[in-house]
Amino acid sequence: MVRGSERCIGATTSGCLAFSDWSDVVLVNPVTDALESVVIAGHNMLNLDRVLVSGGGGDSFFSFDMYGISLWRRRRAEGRDEWSKLPVHPAHPNQVFNIILAVNCNGCVYVFPRNWDVSTVDSSAQPPLLTEKLPVASMDLVRKGGHLIGLDGEVLFVHRVIACKDIELVFCGHGEEQNVVVGFEVYKLDMKAQRWSKVERLADDRALFVSPQSSFAVRASETAGCRSNCIYFVGESLRCSTCQADSGSTWGMYSIEDREDLFKQAFGGLRRKCTAARWFLPTVNEAQSNGSP
Repeated sequence: MVRGSERCIGATTSGCLAFSDWSDVVLVNPVTDALESVVIAGHNMLNLDRVLVSGGGGDSFFSFDMYGISLWRRRRAEGRDEWSKLPVHPAHPNQVFNIILAVNCNGCVYVFPRNWDVSTVDSSAQPPLLTEKLPVASMDLVRKGGHLIGLDGEVLFVHRVIACKDIELVFCGHGEEQNVVVGFEVYKLDMKAQRWSKVERLADDRALFVSPQSSFAVRASETAGCRSNCIYFVGESLRCSTCQADSGSTWGMYSIEDREDLFKQAFGGLRRKCTAARWFLPTVNEAQSNGSP
């Protein structure tokens, strides 16, 4: 059972929603209702935060506590799934390191720490795993928030273009200035040029799904109702400063080619308050049908 104290931290690559509180991470398969609890802290050790690793390579997440950083991985061994905990150390002893975003691409985990310099963690190495800062110029756009996605062996960063606009809040009738997402830009990590390069068009038949802590790429032709070269997004809620009414969240589709929303729809809010919304790819396998996510 998911307790009220647990918050949604995203969706795993296996199609589970992940919830976290101070002591554990609970994985829920919305298709089968199967639950799995991963206990990651004893009563005397407070874990401060967890960040899921998106992309391939199986389910994994980072945890942070007073002793440092750990990478948790689920692997199948002798017919059953097992979780392992691997300590992660910064490459330089005095380096302050706390991960915000992470994606697994070709077996290498790319991470954004709080200083927004891209680094890597070789998850196949012997523990302790070491972080390595890449010689890539920092991108100021990253500091404004976005999403990391692995696509065909490349690392993409989806930047949310935010503008302050004077809008009428249709859910309560008041008007005020709000910071709203007005578009998206996609950048590719170019290791040869050691920089982030803007992507004007996605690879053939590709579309992106972005939401907090859960973003991924799909083939449009293999996903019902999906259109290529588009970004399907989940937005954040707006709150009225006058009456404190909450708009809930929005979801919609953005055309990279046309640089505009093709549609946007609100959901939740007011009496139908939605506290968290995430994209996920539903999956069912033999182990899940027997009660394990």
